[in-house]
Amino acid sequence: MLRGLSPSRVTQHDPVAHEIRLEDYRNAWQGLRMIREAIETLGPTGALLSEDGVLRKYGPEPIHEAQAIVDALTKILNADRSQDGHG
Repeated sequence: MLRGLSPSRVTQHDPVAHEIRLEDYRNAWQGLRMIREAIETLGPTGALLSEDGVLRKYGPEPIHEAQAIVDALTKILNADRSQDGHG
């Protein structure tokens, strides 16, 4: 899970642990950006909030971007189900 990856939560006493956590944080963002790009490319227009919209509605951390992605995927799935008559 992405919670707790904020580099600000790492103690300054262990520079190696800090670098590892910082790399984890960057990797989390990179993965989320790839997922965002896929949804924006393949999903319906407006299914996913803009990056500014995520910041305003949820917050600035990777977990907030992840929540916006989950909400967008849920919206897409529910729309698809209702079109098929299964929702």
